Amino acid sequence: MPGTNWYCMPTKVFEYGASNIASLVPATNSIKTMFNENEVLFIENYTLDELYNKLKILLNDKSYINYLANNLRLKLINQNNKEKASIFYKNLFNELLE
Repeated sequence: MPGTNWYCMPTKVFEYGASNIASLVPATNSIKTMFNENEVLFIENYTLDELYNKLKILLNDKSYINYLANNLRLKLINQNNKEKASIFYKNLFNELLE
């Protein structure tokens, strides 16, 4: 994935989103390409102080946790569903078999 660094595979974001869990994520180019600030809480500087402050934001505001979790889940449901996956793989297999 372009722009990745220490957080190469953002699979946890998808898993947490599917489970309706708010996500605190590094602001890598690849993750920022897929998600926005209405869906996840970004860590920009990767310091312990920043991590502490972002966790404090989440822990002090249950409605914000729910807001992020619900938005992330809805995005994943709308953009990554069985029908879209089925079409993708059908087209891929048809292309490979031609």
